[in-house]
Amino acid sequence: MRQKLGLCALALVLVWPGAASAMQTATNWSVGHKSQTRLIVGSMPGEQGEAVYYAGLEIKMEPGWKTYWRQPGDDGGIPPYFNWSKSINLKDTNVLFPAPKRFIESTGESIGYKMHVVLPVKIEAMNASQKLGLAVQFEYGVCREICIPAQAKLALEVDLQQLRQMPPQLARAIDQVPRSVKHAGSSLPKLLKVQANYDGSKPTLKFRGSFSGDLNQADLFVDAGRRIYLPITKKTGNNGGVEIDFEIDLAKGVEIAAVKGKSVLVTLVSDAGSVDVVHTLPK
Repeated sequence: MRQKLGLCALALVLVWPGAASAMQTATNWSVGHKSQTRLIVGSMPGEQGEAVYYAGLEIKMEPGWKTYWRQPGDDGGIPPYFNWSKSINLKDTNVLFPAPKRFIESTGESIGYKMHVVLPVKIEAMNASQKLGLAVQFEYGVCREICIPAQAKLALEVDLQQLRQMPPQLARAIDQVPRSVKHAGSSLPKLLKVQANYDGSKPTLKFRGSFSGDLNQADLFVDAGRRIYLPITKKTGNNGGVEIDFEIDLAKGVEIAAVKGKSVLVTLVSDAGSVDVVHTLPK
């Protein structure tokens, strides 16, 4: 389970008790189009006190520029791509995405991040007693009026036995990743209802969520995976109180047969926190 890191992560590098002397935990910045990228690493104690290791792809963009979530939206954006195949002693990676924002612009609606973001990556070594050679080819899009492809090749050797600190920006990013339903608190958003209409001239998917906090900041996104296209949701109304309705227009280039019975990841975002819900659509 991901640990809530708390306010101490905001001010300083988190260090475990008994941490060794400082080691390199970040690459130099790689300069791309209107952006810079670097690889950072850190660790934190797990539920049983064991070390849990993370990398992070940190992106800084010039004012007005943005990059994309795993589903970029409808403005022709490019989702991020990660190739770790040249790494040494790396068993597994799991890329995590902080809760994104919706951007409404003249070119369309998109989902992503502006100015600065860290994409956390939970990493597992084949042998934690040996050094880990992280190497990633990272491809991403940056956009202002049009989307420009960018890439960076980043590498960092990590002595996992000595890694006992967590960079604050990586700690914040982990904290901003949506919770799973089983770990969601009472103040976090809830998915209340999903309806599917596959027939007629206006096939739709409809979602209802319950949100706390500022309802103007509430949003809902749906990810069906890279191989199935779903348009971005539209907010269709407030059902009274804290309930908000969203809709996906399936007539906009969606292969409906591929959607039926598909498990999708529904991300509900609010200023009180965010939640990921796995939901299987009706057949």
